[in-house]
Amino acid sequence: YEDKESKLDLEICLEKIEPQTREMIKLKYYMGYKLEEIATILELPVGTVKGKIYNALKSMKKELEVR
Repeated sequence: YEDKESKLDLEICLEKIEPQTREMIKLKYYMGYKLEEIATILELPVGTVKGKIYNALKSMKKELEVR
Protein backbone atom coordinates (compact mmCIF):
# COMPACT_ATOMS: atom_id res chain seq x y z
CA TYR A 1 0.00 0.00 0.00
CA GLU A 2 2.73 2.47 0.94
CA ASP A 3 4.58 1.78 -2.30
CA LYS A 4 1.51 2.66 -4.36
CA GLU A 5 1.03 5.80 -2.30
CA SER A 6 4.67 6.81 -2.81
CA LYS A 7 4.33 6.26 -6.54
CA LEU A 8 1.20 8.42 -6.62
CA ASP A 9 2.97 11.19 -4.66
CA LEU A 10 5.83 11.05 -7.15
CA GLU A 11 3.46 11.32 -10.13
CA ILE A 12 1.71 14.30 -8.51
CA CYS A 13 5.06 16.04 -8.04
CA LEU A 14 6.03 15.33 -11.63
CA GLU A 15 2.82 16.91 -12.89
CA LYS A 16 3.74 20.18 -11.17
CA ILE A 17 7.01 20.48 -13.09
CA GLU A 18 7.13 22.32 -16.41
CA PRO A 19 6.54 19.96 -19.36
CA GLN A 20 10.02 20.17 -20.89
CA THR A 21 11.73 19.39 -17.57
CA ARG A 22 9.26 16.56 -16.92
CA GLU A 23 10.22 15.12 -20.31
CA MET A 24 13.91 15.33 -19.36
CA ILE A 25 13.28 13.45 -16.11
CA LYS A 26 11.28 10.76 -17.89
CA LEU A 27 13.95 10.35 -20.56
CA LYS A 28 16.66 9.98 -17.92
CA TYR A 29 15.03 7.95 -15.18
CA TYR A 30 12.27 6.04 -16.95
CA MET A 31 13.94 5.43 -20.32
CA GLY A 32 17.61 5.39 -19.30
CA TYR A 33 19.00 8.08 -21.62
CA LYS A 34 22.25 9.85 -20.71
CA LEU A 35 22.35 13.62 -20.25
CA GLU A 36 24.20 14.07 -23.55
CA GLU A 37 21.54 12.07 -25.40
CA ILE A 38 18.73 14.07 -23.81
CA ALA A 39 20.48 17.31 -24.78
CA THR A 40 20.73 16.10 -28.38
CA ILE A 41 17.09 14.97 -28.49
CA LEU A 42 15.80 18.27 -27.08
CA GLU A 43 18.41 20.39 -28.88
CA LEU A 44 19.63 22.02 -25.68
CA PRO A 45 23.06 22.43 -24.07
CA VAL A 46 24.01 19.60 -21.68
CA GLY A 47 24.43 22.13 -18.86
CA THR A 48 20.86 23.31 -19.29
CA VAL A 49 19.52 19.77 -19.14
CA LYS A 50 21.63 18.96 -16.10
CA GLY A 51 20.59 22.14 -14.28
CA LYS A 52 16.88 21.77 -15.00
CA ILE A 53 16.86 18.13 -13.86
CA TYR A 54 18.84 18.97 -10.72
CA ASN A 55 16.54 21.86 -9.75
CA ALA A 56 13.39 19.86 -10.46
CA LEU A 57 14.59 16.90 -8.38
CA LYS A 58 15.56 19.22 -5.52
CA SER A 59 12.09 20.79 -5.61
CA MET A 60 10.38 17.39 -5.76
CA LYS A 61 12.45 16.12 -2.85
CA LYS A 62 11.39 19.07 -0.69
CA GLU A 63 7.75 18.53 -1.55
CA LEU A 64 7.90 14.78 -0.90
CA GLU A 65 9.55 15.34 2.50
CA VAL A 66 6.58 17.47 3.54
CA ARG A 67 4.11 14.70 2.69
